[in-house]
Amino acid sequence: MVENVTSRFGGNFSFIFLIFEVILRLLSTFLIETLGISWKVIFGMYSVLSIVPVLFMLGVLDIERYQHQYNLLQTEDGGEESEEDNTSPSYKATAALNLLRRDRKAIYLAPINILFGLATSFSASVLSGVIIQKVLNDPNSKYVGLYTSITSLVASGASLFFGRIQSRLTYGKERVLTSGALAYLAIALQFLVFPDGNNWTAFTLMSSYILLGIGRATYEGTLRAVFADVFPHHKEGAFGNIILFSGGASTLGYILSVTNALECNQASRYCLEYSDGSIHNILLSEILIILSAVVAIPSLWKAVRIHRNEHHNNE
Repeated sequence: MVENVTSRFGGNFSFIFLIFEVILRLLSTFLIETLGISWKVIFGMYSVLSIVPVLFMLGVLDIERYQHQYNLLQTEDGGEESEEDNTSPSYKATAALNLLRRDRKAIYLAPINILFGLATSFSASVLSGVIIQKVLNDPNSKYVGLYTSITSLVASGASLFFGRIQSRLTYGKERVLTSGALAYLAIALQFLVFPDGNNWTAFTLMSSYILLGIGRATYEGTLRAVFADVFPHHKEGAFGNIILFSGGASTLGYILSVTNALECNQASRYCLEYSDGSIHNILLSEILIILSAVVAIPSLWKAVRIHRNEHHNNE
């Protein structure tokens, strides 16, 4: 069954992806603690490493294009491309917006991507940028790589686990994605109650990174599998929507967290002082994550229900 294949593939893909992330995150802590290398040098090294996969991707064959060209040769007109050619650059460039306009399921799935984008930017700028330094008395952020690797390690293991069980459960993928959304919700609620880190411990910090790992696993594997199931004939538009909404929400989150958009005059319960001396209000970001989670869960189930009804009616 196709949906079982996407479950396994999504889990395996995210496991491999996240294992490499664990290695690179631990490497940063090792380089800082053991060799005394600065973050600027590490960022430069990782920037160079990011180019390598791009070069490898240039060697990947576009099987879909070859298949499309073969199908054209079988037509009576000798292969004239139609307006609905979904391999053309113009189609791919607008595929995400076209899918939003034509299929309401894409709209219902948007909140889950928004939730991930907001939670990711918040955890990077506030949890890893402020709270970890405060709790561990770590002004040089040398333990950031270690703790963020916990997220990646949990996510890689959870990806394999989710990939195996979600195909065996009724509404397995929906349940797994819901658990990821609840993990992000739990983190936001924790910050809402204890926003300034004064009552945090190393255990509290680790539990937050574990919750992030659960949410990350559902995004990297299960969410992509759901999009592959719901939009089997519109892959470019489907995955374009993931990037559109998660990337847009992440950008908004960083704007709220690290720019002067929500700067405060003095530190308080919800106004945290960053390492550069600036003070930012994090309350709005927390509320946005909570609202996104509350909307994302029923919207996800609505989209999947519409898809199952459409599939049943077409049988």
